[in-house]
Amino acid sequence: MFVVTPEIKPIGSIVMLEIKLLDRNVSVSTQGIVRWIRDASTSEGAPLGMGVQFFAMSDETLRAVRDCLVDRPASALAVDK
Repeated sequence: MFVVTPEIKPIGSIVMLEIKLLDRNVSVSTQGIVRWIRDASTSEGAPLGMGVQFFAMSDETLRAVRDCLVDRPASALAVDK
């Protein structure tokens, strides 16, 4: 998942994410590892952020996130730091 943020962590960093499933009015928490970054030197108008691979996510949480993405990929999620 791409996380838009000006607070970019180094590749390999472990991050905690709280994902708000806006259409379901719930939040889920999970951990992830930073796999790639988009910083100011590479962005040219694209948002700053990082690609995060989830891990330590329960089956129930994974199902909720997948269901939300299927319903509304572009607008269904908001990620808090």
